[in-house]
Amino acid sequence: MKISQQITLLLFLVIAAMGGSILWLGASIVQHNIHELYMENTGRELTNMITQLVQSQRELEEAGLDTLPDYVTAEKERILNKFHDYTFGATGQIIIYNDKNKPVLHQGQEELEEDKELASLFTLMRAKRQGHLEKVLDGYRYHFTFQEFPKWQWLVAIAIKESEVMATYRTYQQKVLVASAVIATLVFAFFYLATTRFHRQIQRVLDTLKSIQHGDFSYNEKTPGTGEIGTIEHGIRDMAHSLQSQTAALEKAIEEANQANRAKSVFLSNMSHELRTPLNAILGYTQIFATDRSLNAKQQNGIHTMHQAGEHLLMLINDILDVAKIESGKLELVSKELLVAPFLRTIQDIIQVRSEAKNLEFRYIPDTNLPNTIVADELRLRQILLNLLSNAVKFTQNGYCSLQVHSEYVSPQKSRLTFIVEDSGPGIAENMHETVFEPFQQAGERLQCAEGSGLGLAISKQLATLMDDGTLSLESPIHNTPLPETGPGCRFVFSALFPASNDSLPTGPKNERTPRNIVGLDRASKTILIVDDQESNRMVLRDTLEPLGLIIEEATDGSEVLDACKATQPDLILMDLRMPGLDGFGAIKQIRNSEIFAPIPVIVVTAAETGRKKLERRCLKDGFNAFLGKPFATSELLQLIANHLGLRVNTADTAAIETEAPLQLPPDEVMQQLRTYTQRGEITAISASIAEVRQLDGGSFNKFADQLEQLASACDIAGIERFLEQSP
Repeated sequence: MKISQQITLLLFLVIAAMGGSILWLGASIVQHNIHELYMENTGRELTNMITQLVQSQRELEEAGLDTLPDYVTAEKERILNKFHDYTFGATGQIIIYNDKNKPVLHQGQEELEEDKELASLFTLMRAKRQGHLEKVLDGYRYHFTFQEFPKWQWLVAIAIKESEVMATYRTYQQKVLVASAVIATLVFAFFYLATTRFHRQIQRVLDTLKSIQHGDFSYNEKTPGTGEIGTIEHGIRDMAHSLQSQTAALEKAIEEANQANRAKSVFLSNMSHELRTPLNAILGYTQIFATDRSLNAKQQNGIHTMHQAGEHLLMLINDILDVAKIESGKLELVSKELLVAPFLRTIQDIIQVRSEAKNLEFRYIPDTNLPNTIVADELRLRQILLNLLSNAVKFTQNGYCSLQVHSEYVSPQKSRLTFIVEDSGPGIAENMHETVFEPFQQAGERLQCAEGSGLGLAISKQLATLMDDGTLSLESPIHNTPLPETGPGCRFVFSALFPASNDSLPTGPKNERTPRNIVGLDRASKTILIVDDQESNRMVLRDTLEPLGLIIEEATDGSEVLDACKATQPDLILMDLRMPGLDGFGAIKQIRNSEIFAPIPVIVVTAAETGRKKLERRCLKDGFNAFLGKPFATSELLQLIANHLGLRVNTADTAAIETEAPLQLPPDEVMQQLRTYTQRGEITAISASIAEVRQLDGGSFNKFADQLEQLASACDIAGIERFLEQSP
């Protein structure tokens, strides 16, 4: 259907609707007016009749005859005879009832049947004395206008059939319908002609818009229309010229932005790889030297400082990559079941140590109704809490910092956990509350702190919003009258919904944590092939694994893998992904296509971090057995090797017991105290006890303290339990 037809039909429907509404409204008004007119006329006639009755009564009274029954009766008869000659339309009737509710006059062409129903109606009218009533009698609806004449105790009524009123209304209605039909026809004809002309002009505008839509600007050859529509067409053409130039500029800008974004992603990926490669060597050798017993205490402290600096640099790299992932929408949460109490206890132990190092009071206040387990991304949840708590410790010089954890029941399957981190530090001005959540931003006295990249709060805020109904807000100041040497303080409130349960996690391999402080492998005479183009990476792996009894072979490129396998017959392969020539994906394809070497387990050891989860899924899909990121923890590497070669790992506690001479143990009361602290999971108390043990008996128990401190520094409660149980 063409637009002119659509508009014509629309106008017809509008006119029809408007006409119908007007006719209905007019008919209602006419009907009402006719009804009111009839009521007014009958009321006027009734008033005239009552006036005559009043006049007759007055004449009797003036003549002194109103007390003489014969004269009164004669006057009544005269009046009734006079009323008997009155007529009111085709169906009008005059009815007069006396005080005994009997008719004294019933006049009209169609007299109503005098029955009990009519008598009861007059009884009702006598009670009202005057007015109007409607009543169905003898199968017809009548309109009654009535008034009482008390002197003679008469009730005078005029009755008219409703059909007589409606007959007049229908006559008017027919005239109105004819007039309306004529007017509607004229209006429709006018609008049809107008819309046809309007359609031709609109069609020109539509043709112009279609040309613009398809990028065809040949409409310039056509002459625009005239009048208002022509003005619109001129405006559209001018706007199209501007839009054409703006679109071209926008497309160019988008392409440049996409190129910049791609370049940024490539840059971050390359820089991540390039930075992680030397960091892998640094952190790898600090882990190797940390187990070298030939180094003295000063050298060990230096190695420990180097390792901490490397970990800090790695944290900064990860923060920058997290920001890039969040900005590009590529960061995904990986949720799994998590035991709440042990998770929070680990956070508490870490912050307790940092707080005590600055002589700060750390307050941990959990609700008693916390769920046993929640489903959450453990890494990201820990990242948020440690960011907030680390900032609280870092920026607070005196006083306290605290962690409150509240649980709110939402449904049988969900709970809302709210984490509140407070401190008595310098606080943050209100005008900086939004700024501190922006990347690379610090506020107030925080600017004086040289540590930190200013990314922690920005990342925490974004991670919180990724969680279910997650929020992170700031309140400061929170202390209007701070104590001496303390500040107004800050309060960060992090809240989110978590699937929660009071069930314990099932035991089994799925929930076993990787043992910490793995120092060796039993029966480790296995051959491992290292495939990496970076010599420093190969050296770190070689120097880590050879002392454990493993036989190490090397290849510098993916294209050398099959030849190296033929020459060395490896039991396991550690392979990088990024290599010149044939990369890791090409090499794994060759290995899996080989009948001889396809069963060999191959572990990816790569510095790639951008898109890590996606990369890990791809590696496992393409045939790799496991994925390990650089820089790696030695214990993680050894655990993966042990899992795929069926070897048993040796942890620091078991290795010490098996390879060293019997330890000299502190007194029984100290050992019992250590076991109690271990059962409670109180790492801070264990660390304090270790310091006391070193002071006993001139340092006789230092070897015991060294091994226990190594386990405590890793928060390895299970290892401490085994160490204390195996100590005689």
